[in-house]
Amino acid sequence: KIDLEALAKNQEIIRKTSLEKQHQFAGPSLFIVSRDAGYVTVKDYPGIRAHFPRAEIVALPKTGHNIHIDAPEQFLALIIND
Repeated sequence: KIDLEALAKNQEIIRKTSLEKQHQFAGPSLFIVSRDAGYVTVKDYPGIRAHFPRAEIVALPKTGHNIHIDAPEQFLALIIND
């Protein structure tokens, strides 16, 4: 059984990255996030860009945790390079 109360109570600790400042990936990176779910918010973008300086962050509306299920056409259009 998952202890949801413990997860909620310790959310800030869980969300912290173990990456150190010097850990970066300089290549292009695509982050597809839900605009509505709250797992990744605009407040997280600077932290993402600190480690992925060339990150493109796309926030899809009306999606939850399973973006690929909630918005399959939009998701595929983003990940398929023609």
